[in-house]
Amino acid sequence: MIENLIIHIGTEKTGSSTLQKFLVENRLVLMSAGYGVLESTGADNDRSLAAYCLPLDSRDDFFKDKLILNVRDRLKFNVDFVRKFDSELAEIGEAVHTVIITSEHFHSRLVSEESIRFLSEFVASRFNRVKVVSYFREQSALLLSYYSTAVKTSSVEDFEAFSERCHTESLYFNYYKMFSLWRAVFGAENIVARIYDRNKLVGGDIRKDFVDVLSLDVQNLGYSSNDINTSLGGVGINLIRIINRSFPRYDKNFKLDLYRLRLVQAISELAISRTGEISFLVAVDIYENFSSSNIRFSEEFLGSSLNPFSAPKINDDSNQVEISESDLYELIEVVVRVTSQKHDSKKSYYFYLKALMNKLFFNR
Repeated sequence: MIENLIIHIGTEKTGSSTLQKFLVENRLVLMSAGYGVLESTGADNDRSLAAYCLPLDSRDDFFKDKLILNVRDRLKFNVDFVRKFDSELAEIGEAVHTVIITSEHFHSRLVSEESIRFLSEFVASRFNRVKVVSYFREQSALLLSYYSTAVKTSSVEDFEAFSERCHTESLYFNYYKMFSLWRAVFGAENIVARIYDRNKLVGGDIRKDFVDVLSLDVQNLGYSSNDINTSLGGVGINLIRIINRSFPRYDKNFKLDLYRLRLVQAISELAISRTGEISFLVAVDIYENFSSSNIRFSEEFLGSSLNPFSAPKINDDSNQVEISESDLYELIEVVVRVTSQKHDSKKSYYFYLKALMNKLFFNR
């Protein structure tokens, strides 16, 4: 049995992907100091472990993407996951005293005490002590990032409709209720809450803050990588919503459309896709709605009587962004490059390009 486990709950756009990339890139350095970073928990944001903790009848898109569509398939996934996890722990070596696991999906998927307790019981039989740490950002900023992620995934909702998810009864947005569940399961002495604010993070960097807060005794860590998984701007959101209306996430055989995925990824990386803003006049209302629960969260988890977040700035969408000729050519080049790759007979390159161009530039 390994001595310690550190679970990092990555809330949306608090640098979780950057932190995970940092841990993976420094795997050997960490290992030499006694800290293990696992592969069996899932290369994509340690998502396999979070998925394992979901109810058997869960319809999470993780299972849809992998064509795990019934209870039998799900049971097989569970058995395979436990086998791989335990095998990796057995091979990790006696020099490792602490394992680190980080995932945004602990926040977005484990939204019941039952799922969190399932995780607790799973790790309790494999580690002597467990520490849980999470970073939090103001709710209206969380909503914007959440919407960006949802659009990248396949959402066609407009922002106004999507915003209705952001209310004080939601465990995703109500940090007091959410972290209280983790406290109830893991114990107050085993959880750490941090505010994601570059002015409050050690060195203005979540990676350095994480190492400092948990007193990780590691030398020669590399911090060269830049932030990844940046949010879309207003232009990118509108472009990808058009793609989502034209090309659903799954085909009629329930298979993930990989060409749509590549197209979304390519467009997301364009500079123009990160420009522009979404009109967000209710941001201050959201801030005020969560003021009471945020103060209670601060009192019980941060030792402060103040709201831990600064009030958001109002965006009235007064700054319009025009797509330049060079931006337009770059966008067309991306569409041609991605969609010209061989596709199945029912969605030829010609169909893909024509449908997208019609909607992007002729609104047909």
